[in-house]
Amino acid sequence: MKKIYSILAVAVLLSGFLSSCEKEESEIVVKNINVTLNTNEAYSLDLGKIEKDEAPSISSEASHFSVSMLDKNASGNSIYVYTPALDYAGTDNVQIKVSENEEMEHHHKDADHHKDPKDKADKDNHNDKDHHDCNDEDDEQTIYNITFTINKSQLVK
Repeated sequence: MKKIYSILAVAVLLSGFLSSCEKEESEIVVKNINVTLNTNEAYSLDLGKIEKDEAPSISSEASHFSVSMLDKNASGNSIYVYTPALDYAGTDNVQIKVSENEEMEHHHKDADHHKDPKDKADKDNHNDKDHHDCNDEDDEQTIYNITFTINKSQLVK
């Protein structure tokens, strides 16, 4: 009988420990943007304030460009800048991702953690199985799909 209770207790503790490290699903927001330009006309998209833990990147580069880059404007906002290739008329596409990763470190109940890093007795009583990084990431992504339609410029006489 004691053996059954012991097995049951271990199973409950183990399931609690494993469930505390579950990874949450990521949230993805897709923004489709259609832009009409004339040949050789520049375009910029303000992505807003981007924190250090957010990483904007061009995930699918445009095909017909002279400028396609991420930058910052005078206000410190992240921007995407595009200029089509010289005299190009037609369509072009680019995809930009802005990802926010929040890594969480958590502590389990009744853990004996270091109170004073210089206190050797405290270090000896520390139990690493009660304190760990699960790297539980709550990923949020914004994906910008930008489709450019570039028209031939009409010369004015």
